[in-house]
Amino acid sequence: MTLPIHLVFIINEHSRNGKFFSKKLPDIMKSYSLTYEVLKTSKDDSFKKSAIALLNSLNDSSRLIVAGGDGTLNAVITVLESLNLSTTLGYVPTGSGNDFARSHQLSFDYRQAIEQIVHQEEATILDTLVISQDDLTLNAINSFGIGLDGMVNYSLENSKNKKRLGNFSYFATILSAYFSQKSFDVTIKQNNQIMYFPEVLLIVCVNHKFFGGGIPIHPQAVPTDELVNIIIAEKVSFFELITLLLKVLINQSHLSHKKLHSFNGPACTIILDSHQYGQTDGEWIKVHGNYKIQTKKRAFWI
Repeated sequence: MTLPIHLVFIINEHSRNGKFFSKKLPDIMKSYSLTYEVLKTSKDDSFKKSAIALLNSLNDSSRLIVAGGDGTLNAVITVLESLNLSTTLGYVPTGSGNDFARSHQLSFDYRQAIEQIVHQEEATILDTLVISQDDLTLNAINSFGIGLDGMVNYSLENSKNKKRLGNFSYFATILSAYFSQKSFDVTIKQNNQIMYFPEVLLIVCVNHKFFGGGIPIHPQAVPTDELVNIIIAEKVSFFELITLLLKVLINQSHLSHKKLHSFNGPACTIILDSHQYGQTDGEWIKVHGNYKIQTKKRAFWI
């Protein structure tokens, strides 16, 4: 594998430490005899147009590096998918949750993170999640959640706590969202089986063990096995919820609880009659209808 001579950074300065990273980058790059360029994210159409032009211009001598949170990495992958590009990605975690970085033991030291990307000779091939509904396609590097998980992310997005996201902030928001989230019914089709759950608080499809800013929701999940890991939480009392959260924190034994169901397979379909909040990689969405979830391989400089 040819080492790069040009680095291309896409930086989300609205992420938790994005502006700090932007300020540090010129000094960090003095250590390398490489050229580099920076595209800063924004929510207007001009950014997407610039990103498309930039991504289409990359060649084998360039390395693409995303600096932001899980949502930023998701957004760049979504653009790559729309362009049918298999560009290998480097990642510098500057966000709030950083579950992708936690799951793959990436450095939170910016110099070390860039050093690893620059000198990585072979890419690592990982699973990502692809969520399809009619003409809509969503992507996730970490998780796709419906119900309480979506409600939590919606609440965090509309509060001042997102930039302080971690176990405590997420757990605290779970406790408050519990009283707003009504149970709902769902049907799951997987491995030629049809499973119906009449009273559910949470459905989450995960790609590795962490979500919600470092919560080990599925300790056995493997991001290279081409399997979709699903957890379904049935309606529980508030006391049972506290017990489950303590199990997650103390010894990750929560999956043995009688009201939690965990299974996996190469693909699954979620059939949802009600309207719920959902999330992909911590970014809330509205969900309703049928969703097919499967895995797709993507290369990363990790």
